[in-house]
Amino acid sequence: MEGDREEGLRGRASPDFRARLIGAAVSGALFASLLGLVVGLLWRRLPGALAIHPSLPPGFSGGGWLALPLAGAALALFLARRWANTAHERRVAAMLALFGVLGAGGVLFGAGPSPEGSAAAPKTQRGKARAILKWSYRSPATVARILPYAGDPDPTV
Repeated sequence: MEGDREEGLRGRASPDFRARLIGAAVSGALFASLLGLVVGLLWRRLPGALAIHPSLPPGFSGGGWLALPLAGAALALFLARRWANTAHERRVAAMLALFGVLGAGGVLFGAGPSPEGSAAAPKTQRGKARAILKWSYRSPATVARILPYAGDPDPTV
């Protein structure tokens, strides 16, 4: 008997509520992804009518598309709080929703890798040689960064 009481005092979420949270998170992520697909198709179809650029919408290049399922799951988890029977279950749903929002915000607002051109130009001979080797096998924009080193006063560079 005492073991049952201690289990209740710990405030564990019921298995039914956990299953509902998982279902809500998956459903929200899938719905948001589908909505993003529809918006993306409309974005590509109607550039002239809407006077927008036909490329990807702002924030969706370089992995920003991942923010849609995260935000959808977070919204669904936040709304799933109404199914909670205890305060602990409401807190769990709210914390999971907060993690989804933080993840979506991190993806959209640049918590990822830095862009290629953001590094400072190397000053030493060895640094310049490494930069030339590294930039030679990247995009045309990084290859263009090599051109200023053609006039370098150091003959070994």
